Amino acid sequence: MMFDASEIHVVPGLQLERPYHSIAQAIDAYYSRYREISLDLFANPELGRQEFYAVRTLAAELERLGFQVETGYCGMPTAFRADPPVINRGPKVALLPEYDALPEVGHACGHNLIAASCLAAAVGVLAVAPELKGSFTLIGAPDEETAAGKAELLERGGYPDIDYALSVHPGTENATRRQYRAASSFLVIFNGKTAHAAATPERGINALDALVDFYQAFRELRDAQPQAVSLNAVIREGGLKTNIIPDRCVAEVNIRTPDQAGTDIVTARIHELAEQAAARLGARVEYQPLQPKYREMKTDIPLVETYEANLVRLGVGYDISLKERTGSTDVANLSHEFPTIHPWMRIVAEGNPENISGHHRCFAEASASEFGHRQMLLAAKAMAFTVYDLLK
Repeated sequence: MMFDASEIHVVPGLQLERPYHSIAQAIDAYYSRYREISLDLFANPELGRQEFYAVRTLAAELERLGFQVETGYCGMPTAFRADPPVINRGPKVALLPEYDALPEVGHACGHNLIAASCLAAAVGVLAVAPELKGSFTLIGAPDEETAAGKAELLERGGYPDIDYALSVHPGTENATRRQYRAASSFLVIFNGKTAHAAATPERGINALDALVDFYQAFRELRDAQPQAVSLNAVIREGGLKTNIIPDRCVAEVNIRTPDQAGTDIVTARIHELAEQAAARLGARVEYQPLQPKYREMKTDIPLVETYEANLVRLGVGYDISLKERTGSTDVANLSHEFPTIHPWMRIVAEGNPENISGHHRCFAEASASEFGHRQMLLAAKAMAFTVYDLLK
């Protein structure tokens, strides 16, 4: 089912039946605090695995709301788990705060809004907690952007009792079924032999030559891929001085494909190209993974339909169309373990440049805007309604 996504505000005079009215009322009453926390995180951005201020801020607020909070969860310094004051027997739903920022552009992915909207949703669910035949929790994991914190937390046993999981990501449109792609990043390290570049170049094995040969082959492979596959590489280390034959040069490679199987196939082909380039120059090559792999998203259809019905309840339009070229998220790793959704809510106001996208300075501005906060408050309501529907 598709609705017109041009109208994204609550319909004037909209009447919500109880208990949805009670949930929305609690969230509306929390608005000023929710906005304050979001802007505080926005003003104090932290890179992945360094989100100590964010965790302290969120933990203090959750404790104020009566939650029992465990920081350093599963041995990860900037992970946390917060359980509500009353834990009912039955299924358990996890809300998934994110709070890491990007270098230079700060919260240009809107994670300040994700964290704050999960708090607001929790406030809404608390308002009807006695009616639930189940419970919920908040599990915050670090470093969604570069090191798949949720994937690592999953490997450490951080979601042992979770039956459903959800969060909403700020975006440029209201999209409920985005196909996040599988992704993998690794280093390709060429090892040669150093020598004086002017006096005895014949004694060296130039690792940069091997890397450049590899990159030329990599570029041909990249340009031959279908739109659903993205390959990117940068040179991390290219030598020290022009008068020294470089004996170590390093490229960083990132792969995105529709599924994990495709990532594995492309990875094997890139390894072949690197080994061929090394052999031609007499160099050696090795590989170093950079983080756990991001898996492809498996959006749970009954769960996303429940969320979509709650958008309709709020008078919010949405789009279910799919796109081949999308990013990746560690939320997808969870979706292979239990029903999970990670839809988008548009925070970019009408009239802004059409080419705004995540990780752009203009998107950072939207993440601190009044419009963006109002939109993600709708997301908080839709999440809280969905938790209620799952547990009522």
